[in-house]
Amino acid sequence: PNIRLTAWSKRLLKAIAEHSARFERSFLSDRRWENDVFERNVVNNKLLVRIAETLFFGEYDGTRLAGIFVIDKGHMRRASAVGEAIKLADGRTVGLVHPIELDAGSADLKTITSRQAFIQMKREVYTVKDAEIAHNCISRFKGSILPSEQFVEHLKARGYVRAEGKNAAYKIIGDVMSELDFSELTIQGHNSISVNEVRFYSVINTPKIKSLYITDKSYAISLRTLPARFLSDAIYDMTKIVKL
Repeated sequence: PNIRLTAWSKRLLKAIAEHSARFERSFLSDRRWENDVFERNVVNNKLLVRIAETLFFGEYDGTRLAGIFVIDKGHMRRASAVGEAIKLADGRTVGLVHPIELDAGSADLKTITSRQAFIQMKREVYTVKDAEIAHNCISRFKGSILPSEQFVEHLKARGYVRAEGKNAAYKIIGDVMSELDFSELTIQGHNSISVNEVRFYSVINTPKIKSLYITDKSYAISLRTLPARFLSDAIYDMTKIVKL
């Protein structure tokens, strides 16, 4: 019996980890659910609702965040001290709230101490600089140098994959690919990496995207058109990659 229980526990933990990762991908890609789909597939799903109960969701009117709610014991409630039960309005959608969307009135949500399925409300927030918008790339880390082995470890930890035989690494979220260019150096006999720039490409619209290395930067997506949460997390990734 104990062996069966242990095997079942391992499968459960694996399922929780996989679904938590899916929720985080939905968070990063700004996925939206229709109200009925959300209630049927998340709120009424015995496994997913337990994960969802650790997260904060938004009710969206188009692109506008109309309200923030949580799921408590299978019921949707406002994310406030009152915590009254809510019913989602017709025509609105549901998404995972990013802290970059919070205003002064809801900033206290960043101070929550309960454990979340992934870092959501305490996530560090970053915005692109005017110069980066003008050059259509994240360039603030250009010139950062770190040991090759450490660089590879950091890439893997942030979900990047090195393009085989190229001085570039990529990460795909939804239909957008982030591509980091870098240069290889030898400093005092040690192999090192010098970081260059990060650009973003459409997996759907970019020719030869499957080559996983873009040489024609004219296909790069304009930073002005990418969601603020996506760019914030792309910069967040880079702060972790270049950290010594």
